[in-house]
Amino acid sequence: MAARGWEHDDDLARRDDAGASTTTVDGVAGTNDDRKDAAEPAVLKKRRRNLLRESHLVSAEGFKKVYRTFPYQVSGDVLGRETQALASLIKMYKQWAFGLYPGLNIEDFVDRTETLGRGHQVQSLMTELREEERLKRVMKRGKAEEEKVSKREGEEAML
Repeated sequence: MAARGWEHDDDLARRDDAGASTTTVDGVAGTNDDRKDAAEPAVLKKRRRNLLRESHLVSAEGFKKVYRTFPYQVSGDVLGRETQALASLIKMYKQWAFGLYPGLNIEDFVDRTETLGRGHQVQSLMTELREEERLKRVMKRGKAEEEKVSKREGEEAML
C-alpha cells in the first residue's frame, strides 16, 4: 500500500482508532489519546472570507443584471407616485446587492461599490453600457425620423 489516495482516508482513521494504546490505572482502562486531547486544545483553521471584488460587479450578476432587468421592473409613468417608485427602486437595489454579495449590509455595499467603481474593469463596463444605451437612442431617433418622412411622403402622394 505505497500509494494512498483520498479514498482511503476512512480506512486510516479506523486504523488509528483501533491502534490507540490503552493503559490501566487502578484497574480502569483508558487511552493515552484522552490525555493528549485534554492537554492540547484543537486549533481551528480560519476560513478565508470571499471579498467583494471588481469581478463581482463586472460579472453577469453585477451591473449587467441591473442594466438588463431594472428597466423592465420600473414603471415609466410615476407622476404622483414618486415616493412609491423610489421605494420600489431602493428595494430592487437592496435585493440585487444581497444576491450579489450577502455578506454586507446595503450601506457598506454602496461604500464598497463606490470604491471598486473607480477601478479599470468597472469603468470600462460602465462606458460600454453607456455607449450601448446611446446607440439604442440613436437607432430609436432614426426610426422616428424615417416614420415622419414616410408619413409626409404618403400625405404628399394623396394631394
